[in-house]
Amino acid sequence: MAYHVDPIDNSIVIDSFNQGIGASPYSGLTDLRSVEIDSVSGEANVNFSTQSASQAPNYPTTAPVTSATLQTSSYYINIPTSLKLETNQWIIFTTLGGATGSGLAINTPYRLSYQNVSGANSQYQLYTVAGAQVTVTGASSTTVTFSTINPTKPKFFAQASIANFMIDDSGRVWTDYTSFRTNGAGTITATHSWGWTGNTSNNIGSAVATTDAHGNGLVYWRTANSTYPGSWDGWLLIFRDGEIDYCNVDGNVNQVAYENVGTYTYGWNPKTGNTGNSSYLQGFNQSGCPHNAIIGPDGRVYFCDLYNVNKLYQADLVTPTTFDPGTQATYGYNIYNLLPINDIATCIAPLGTNYVIGGIHNQAYQWDSTSNFVLNAILLAESYVFNVITVNTNAYLFVGNTGRIYVTNGSQANPYVKIPDHLSNTVSPYFAWGGATYTKNKLYFSALAVTNSGGNITGYGGLWAVTLTQNPAIYLSNQLSYGTYGGYASALAAIPLMFASPGTIPTEPAGIGMLIGWYDGVSVYGIDTTISTPYTGGQSWVTSDMIPVGTLFKPTTLLQIEFKLAQPLVTGETVQIQTGKYLDMSYASFTSQFTTNSTGILSDNSADHGGMKDQQYQWILVRAILTSTATNPSYNRIKELRILGATKKQTSYQAIE
Repeated sequence: MAYHVDPIDNSIVIDSFNQGIGASPYSGLTDLRSVEIDSVSGEANVNFSTQSASQAPNYPTTAPVTSATLQTSSYYINIPTSLKLETNQWIIFTTLGGATGSGLAINTPYRLSYQNVSGANSQYQLYTVAGAQVTVTGASSTTVTFSTINPTKPKFFAQASIANFMIDDSGRVWTDYTSFRTNGAGTITATHSWGWTGNTSNNIGSAVATTDAHGNGLVYWRTANSTYPGSWDGWLLIFRDGEIDYCNVDGNVNQVAYENVGTYTYGWNPKTGNTGNSSYLQGFNQSGCPHNAIIGPDGRVYFCDLYNVNKLYQADLVTPTTFDPGTQATYGYNIYNLLPINDIATCIAPLGTNYVIGGIHNQAYQWDSTSNFVLNAILLAESYVFNVITVNTNAYLFVGNTGRIYVTNGSQANPYVKIPDHLSNTVSPYFAWGGATYTKNKLYFSALAVTNSGGNITGYGGLWAVTLTQNPAIYLSNQLSYGTYGGYASALAAIPLMFASPGTIPTEPAGIGMLIGWYDGVSVYGIDTTISTPYTGGQSWVTSDMIPVGTLFKPTTLLQIEFKLAQPLVTGETVQIQTGKYLDMSYASFTSQFTTNSTGILSDNSADHGGMKDQQYQWILVRAILTSTATNPSYNRIKELRILGATKKQTSYQAIE
């Protein structure tokens, strides 16, 4: 339990916030959201917040923009500045109004190159994926309609030295690289948006087969360049259903950095070194087969492929020859038939000197990275391993649909922690795992929940955290930028802090240091980044256990609630106290008791207060909603909630007990 009775005055004290949400509302805290409980043990404070990093306007094909015109005499497209499209944003024409030209067609992507502002319009030139400027002919001021190219479900992140990258479910690669941000010229709003890098994928009229373009894996691989000691080349490897694409995005030769963003080579087959191939990976036989890819501690690439695990490595790592994807002598490529033919490798992670491989059945596998067989099967109580995250000498497995995380040291797997069912306002909900990662001695993950009948449950969406301690604590760490707890985070990446020079402030993402790819539960996908500003809109709260204070025949009327803070509130910060009489995680039945921005030991000090606004409790839930401020915040560092005094309603009020 997260509460105890003070022996001095018999008040009920709620103060064990570092225990996280209890497995049951009768054995621990009922809820914790958008707070931090691990920074200072014994406190709960408002957590660092998130903001959208994919702020480019989203105009779906179901609602295309209809007010743009083509200026055929000057090769411009005029788009109302109020739409706030960005330089290097991509569009697809849905109608052209009879306009023609070199490369101009519907269902084809075009990149916007900002030129200037003319009245209420911003003028852009159009470029194809191949980089050619479009020459538009036809009647001047032709009215057209178009939609923007928007992310589908984020699948995987990768971090290079120059930028971060993300692949979505449609196989498009996105980046936060500066050349894909707006230049902010004129009246165009400068934002920090992720932009599509122009790689081909399905549903946009590309050359890649529309049935074989899902984004099923992404990894950034740094290889040694033998031209000069210490030189290197950086490669993005993009895994689709049956093929691998690559892009040499960056590098450093003789201490001179270079960048090469956006030049993709498609259908590279490592078995031959040839390109333009299709359907050579085993996963092509299974729609959406995961090609989860990692860089192992040995610097080699490992990726899943149906019941195989494949390994790619640079030849002769002692005195390597510069890696050339077209020259087999510069690299090695091995295919290991590891899993039973009726299983599918879903994920892979290192564990000690070996690797743990997840499958779709009720077992994971341990492998030594060189043998053509697994060392042993790790039996599980549930089927389908969605993610494996390794921390020190343990691997944490996100398995099945009950919301339970398992831990293994390589020999056996034991239950570690479970997402609480009671937040669903139902019983036995089903969970689908989203992304997972590790940073700051915590597991971070997300999940989507539905009822037994398939109905959507909106209370679980967001970023969850588990403290990796002897007694793990689980809680909802962050609400995402779309402002609800619907949807979920489909991809997560903990981004190590990067420094421009010793002693300088680290670059973003700040706060937790996380990139979060999300689905809002309705229709929109996007990317968040954590920032150094705490939540300022009442997203953070703590909710006590279900505390028994009376019975049906002897209900109790409580007199007063107070709370203690480790620091006084500052201007703009508030604490609101609500109470509930029964388990209702929608909080619709809760009663607001008071809101205060006073300092010190705080309570409801209204005149002649002889009881709570609601009376006669059998159970009580106390909820403290914490609102911080962006300017010199105190972070609302709550230390305890205290229920003071009570009367029992029979035929008349008795003395205070």
